[in-house]
Amino acid sequence: LSTSSPSAPPTWSVQARRFLSRMAAFLLAPAAAGYIRVQRDRLARDAIRLGPQCVEEFEPYFQRELLDSARLVVSTDLGLPRFPYTGALRRIGFSLPDPQRIAAITFDHLIAIREGESSSRLLFHELVHVVQYRLLGVRAFARLYVQGFLAGGAYERIPLERGASVSYTHMKPPTG
Repeated sequence: LSTSSPSAPPTWSVQARRFLSRMAAFLLAPAAAGYIRVQRDRLARDAIRLGPQCVEEFEPYFQRELLDSARLVVSTDLGLPRFPYTGALRRIGFSLPDPQRIAAITFDHLIAIREGESSSRLLFHELVHVVQYRLLGVRAFARLYVQGFLAGGAYERIPLERGASVSYTHMKPPTG
């Protein structure tokens, strides 16, 4: 642990970050899982099924049953509150995305997209998260997501996010 000044956030070594991420994930994951469930349930009342054109576009890459069970909310204001423990994590040097500025986020089988941000690439990425939730469940997804974030220190280094991004590149789905 180091810091350049008394008020600067600390810089953690890779080993310390990995250890801390495993320990903290078990403590923070229940709050993250709760956040996921609350947002999924809150947004569900405005959610719709994927349209037939969307299902047709993505059926070569995802099981039809998954596409039929996925739900979508598109809104100018998703009304997302800050993530649990945002203030504490920022104080120790982590940079969390602002929920009011994210283009899209997936809560279990529900994909929330900010109006004007939708694209085939973005929806494909979020559908990969639907698959991850289905395979892991909300609790394990939350734990692995938190652990990946804390270990990597950034959104781009979360293995679940990297998997969703790499999947798009390797599958070469429709462009857009």
